Amino acid sequence: MKLINQLLYSKKSIFAFICVFLSINNFAQNKYFEVVLKKTDIGNYSYGQILPVGGAKNYPVAFQGKTKSQLYQMIKDYLKARPLLLLKEAYTTQDLITYRDFSYICDSSKSVADLIGKTYIYAMPEDNIIKFSVAKGSVIYSTLFHAKLQITQDDNVASIGDAPFNEYKYAQPKTEEILTSKSNFFLGNVNKKKKIYMNLAYPECIYDSEGKLINPIIKNYVEQYYNQFVTDIIAFASTYKY
Repeated sequence: MKLINQLLYSKKSIFAFICVFLSINNFAQNKYFEVVLKKTDIGNYSYGQILPVGGAKNYPVAFQGKTKSQLYQMIKDYLKARPLLLLKEAYTTQDLITYRDFSYICDSSKSVADLIGKTYIYAMPEDNIIKFSVAKGSVIYSTLFHAKLQITQDDNVASIGDAPFNEYKYAQPKTEEILTSKSNFFLGNVNKKKKIYMNLAYPECIYDSEGKLINPIIKNYVEQYYNQFVTDIIAFASTYKY
């Protein structure tokens, strides 16, 4: 399977970080997505998700006076102007535009590990509004070994030289005790317990295993990464000729 000729670029090469006050009447704020801590029903394990602010399935941004067809065309032209964002034609209709990003969230100088996002964005145009959500299948990858990642045409991710990387965990797994057996000629096999301290294996997590915030700076980087998908298209739309 042929790899796309695309190593990960610095996030700056995909988006300039945008701090623009727009005159269009959107639900004016700079935060559209946030990291939300969850707990499993069984075992009370902590985990994290990226969700629209407010907890809805998507975040609506207003573009007053613009029709659905105008906003649809604006999004398509936006993607043409952002060649590192890949339109997913098979999952795109007049009601839903799907596109993918593959870029750094932050490097190890800021977060202990390199964090890389493979993100699918849903943009749903309607009259006067576009609804945005981060689609299922979006993944953050983490590497403590500076692995250089590549992505295939069908969205599989691999590292050059098989350098280690894993899917990122928002919360550290709980410290575990495992049974180990030690052979003894006189006593036979003796079972012993050994603690595995998972916090040492996952220093880049935002939360510890109990859900306590331990890396607020990384939380901020992750949220900035997802929020820029909305702020960038808003900035593009502010100068777009409909």
